[in-house]
Amino acid sequence: MQSAIRMLSMKALGIQVHPFPASPQQCGFDSYRDRLCAIARDRRTAKPIEETARAALEAMPVAGRIAPAVLIDALGRHQCNVYGVTGPAAAEVALASFTGLFQLFNHSCLPNILFDSMPTRRFLRSDGETAASSSSKSDGWPFFQLVAFTDIPAGAELLHSYARSADGPELRRSTLRDHYGFECDCPRCECDPLREADIAAQLEERRCPYDDCGSGLGVPVAPKEAAGPGDLRCVHCNSTW
Repeated sequence: MQSAIRMLSMKALGIQVHPFPASPQQCGFDSYRDRLCAIARDRRTAKPIEETARAALEAMPVAGRIAPAVLIDALGRHQCNVYGVTGPAAAEVALASFTGLFQLFNHSCLPNILFDSMPTRRFLRSDGETAASSSSKSDGWPFFQLVAFTDIPAGAELLHSYARSADGPELRRSTLRDHYGFECDCPRCECDPLREADIAAQLEERRCPYDDCGSGLGVPVAPKEAAGPGDLRCVHCNSTW
């Protein structure tokens, strides 16, 4: 509902955002149609989106309303392009919507990049130092980034997993069918059960070892980034080990 109201407000007020700091390109309500893919949904997965769109339109002033089909289309595109913000122990914290660069990454159940939400707004400078946000108003805001999970050869496609890495083949396929509308044929989904078991074991070796989390995968710690000792940092709880 919040996403629907935000979309309608952007449309009514003509709000444009700048997703690329070095580019004059702007994104607004029409970007959902122009930049984000849509999927064919069955009645079961389409009904909640339709109900949300109609409720949001009823809550808006008449001047801010648009045709239901237009909002339903935008919400449908938004829904299959959001990133789940996951906390410790796989807690579902929020959904992050980006109408810029983040939607350009394709899926693999054996990804080479991970979505990372750091609990404080920090970023890595070009000199290898970790700097805090210059705005005191943003203290404590999460900082979203995509980070390398493996060594990536030059020219290789960057692939992000839309499904949970700890899930088995059938559950991953079900998630991808329901939320993204495709049957996965990535190398992990096409391999035999023994190879799947090997891949799952390799991923578990990179899984957060702490009892109060245990869900996130570990990414290499950037220079001076970690708050404590360790070579890996969990993308769910930010702990290092």
